Amino acid sequence: MLDGLPAVLNKASLRFVAQPIFRQNGELYGHEMSLLHKQHKDPAMFMKIVNHMGLRQNLDLEVCRMAEPVLAAHDLTGCCCISLFADSLLEEEISEALLMLSDPSVNRWVMINIMHLDAGNKQSNIVEVIQDLRACGVRFCYDVKLLMQITAMSLPVDALRMDIKTVPEDQWARWVSFAESNCVPMMAVGVDDDARRKQLTDLGIDFLEGKVYADVVLMNTNS
Repeated sequence: MLDGLPAVLNKASLRFVAQPIFRQNGELYGHEMSLLHKQHKDPAMFMKIVNHMGLRQNLDLEVCRMAEPVLAAHDLTGCCCISLFADSLLEEEISEALLMLSDPSVNRWVMINIMHLDAGNKQSNIVEVIQDLRACGVRFCYDVKLLMQITAMSLPVDALRMDIKTVPEDQWARWVSFAESNCVPMMAVGVDDDARRKQLTDLGIDFLEGKVYADVVLMNTNS
């Protein structure tokens, strides 16, 4: 799958950043890992290029393969949350690489944030793959906006993710209540000040991610 990759996916130009995730009580839960390009500091622009060139699965395989040595080199434990495109789960190489990331011996597990789920995805195949990966300890979360799609509602879910920079404030309580009524933990992303941290904590949020606790940390992918 990786033969003849263009410069945009050159490993020398890619680097990991990790955003710590904390429980409501301030205890470290894990890290959300993101792969960025040195020449495209705007993640949205990088992803736009990847989409345009049809390299989504190539990028996701790089994410999975490069994450393992990074996690080991930095002794990261707990939850390792990475974002992958839904179609990538159908690639056998990616499923195999995901299983390499989990390491029960050091109390580390993987949570996949599913992206770009649409009517074109092979629904039955994705459900089967997700079920197989969950049986091996991999967990799955979905952005609350994705839940507006009927397809997402029928998939196994272990956590919900709410980016408070894109979800209107007057909807936070409704989504937290939705998660609670479905017995699924909720993660708030983009919590950058103490006022919002307190507001979300009062709503009963389970996990918080943002600058209010810790800034993004650059990881050395060449370790």
